[in-house]
Amino acid sequence: MEAFQLINDLKKIPVKEYTGYYWMSDENYPRLVSKEKFNPVLKGNNPFIIGGNLFADDGSYSVSIEHIDGHYLIGIVKWGAIDKQAVVLEEETYLAHKAVGFSKVRFKRAWIPAADPECEGMEVLQPAWRAFTGFVSA
Repeated sequence: MEAFQLINDLKKIPVKEYTGYYWMSDENYPRLVSKEKFNPVLKGNNPFIIGGNLFADDGSYSVSIEHIDGHYLIGIVKWGAIDKQAVVLEEETYLAHKAVGFSKVRFKRAWIPAADPECEGMEVLQPAWRAFTGFVSA
């Protein structure tokens, strides 16, 4: 597996214990996941997961879930496969929804060097992906 992979099937999310959250389409608040296997019960096409972010408790994976136009877009980061010489990681925090019970959520943004024609072909850092890495307590 590459360091970052896009999939479209919830069943292909690595089986691990996760901490994070996911939001069902028929609920008012997100469901928190704390040191448990991710196993949502989905019946039919509705309800579905609108979005969510999970971080494996052993630090091996981050999972981002989005539901767009009837399909899942799931980003998986395998932290052990990242080439730390080729990727620059930057810590980011954002305010969390008040229903989550935490004041902030924490992510890492990956930047990769790429030739930029606007800079005479020189390499510049461009954003590649962003991955959830946990909560900041309230």
